[in-house]
Amino acid sequence: MQVNVKSRALPVTEQTRAYLEYRFFYDLVPHSEEVVRIDVQFGASGTAGHETVHCRALATLASGETIEALAAGTHLYSAIDRTAQQLGVLVAAQSRDVRTRSRVLGDVMVR
Repeated sequence: MQVNVKSRALPVTEQTRAYLEYRFFYDLVPHSEEVVRIDVQFGASGTAGHETVHCRALATLASGETIEALAAGTHLYSAIDRTAQQLGVLVAAQSRDVRTRSRVLGDVMVR
């Protein structure tokens, strides 16, 4: 499973990258044969002291389908945690029900 990381206005340190890879591998390990690549993007909004960090992950499956998870948190690691967890749930759901092509669950979308 390949992990690509892009960030707008937030630094991606080696520590951040290592944590991100750990969290996504942890939540996706039961489906590691299905997930080929994960593209992760970060961004922030709000004012200084009241920023919200946004995280978007797009998983490409071996079938060519993509699954997207979006989450936000008060800091980068909480956004990573929520996004990884949601992506794991969505990949598991897709594995159980391949007939479902589009569904919205909270702030998570499957395409």
